[in-house]
Amino acid sequence: MSRICSKHFVEGKPSKNPDHPDWKPSIFPFEKENKRFNENKMARFRRVQDRTAAASSCGPSSTAVVCPAAAADTVPGIDHVPEPLQLELSAYQQMCQAATMMISGREMIT
Repeated sequence: MSRICSKHFVEGKPSKNPDHPDWKPSIFPFEKENKRFNENKMARFRRVQDRTAAASSCGPSSTAVVCPAAAADTVPGIDHVPEPLQLELSAYQQMCQAATMMISGREMIT
């Protein structure tokens, strides 16, 4: 079994998080690692951790996403919409609803 001293880790010790740059599998690969590469991995890891923490502290989004197609049937001055346009409008509304659900992180009910 191989042992690695603390100077070979970015933070001085191995991590149990597989996304952390200091994570090492139980069978160590025999390759030389670039110190700059490790620093970049650590910076990337910290950015992900910061984004995750910021997103969880914000809570649910307070901004409402409004689809223009959702209010299309209440446009003043339009009494009748031809059938081909109704089908196109319906497809647009479905795409808009799917995009809204995707943005808000919810599943679309079909």
